[in-house]
Amino acid sequence: MHTHTHTHTHIFLLVSCMEIKNAITNSIKVRVENKVQDMEEEKPILQTEVVALAPVDSRFRGRPRVLYDLTATLHELDLSIFHAEMYTVEGQLEEGATKRYQEVHRFIVQDKHGRHFSKFEDLNNIRSTLYRRLLGHDMSIETSDKIARFSILKQFITNGILD
Repeated sequence: MHTHTHTHTHIFLLVSCMEIKNAITNSIKVRVENKVQDMEEEKPILQTEVVALAPVDSRFRGRPRVLYDLTATLHELDLSIFHAEMYTVEGQLEEGATKRYQEVHRFIVQDKHGRHFSKFEDLNNIRSTLYRRLLGHDMSIETSDKIARFSILKQFITNGILD
């Protein structure tokens, strides 16, 4: 009887982990692209824009440390933040999905010489590095911190913050 209960608990935890992973990977979005900033009196300027969307609940509680993880990763990539905005919007992450609140983190970033990034590989590297960090794929994080993050994410699922 004890073995059956242990197996059932193991399967439950495995399913819970998969649900959490799917909820997170389907709800966090990161976009990095070059945008033209139209200046009224000067010629237009090309800027690299980073936008990260993360879900929040109706009381505007979201995943802890999103802003920290984003800014720390931009720093680790040796990027300068020229401009930053953070706000909450109501919207859909995907076509046909339930409307949810999202926190939006928007940055204009530059290289160490104050220039935008022109290579697709650079833009993609920034995006994928930020995305991996937001999903907790940071090898420098201690195991105990990973367990704490898992516990927090499980609470988000339980409280309906993430589906």
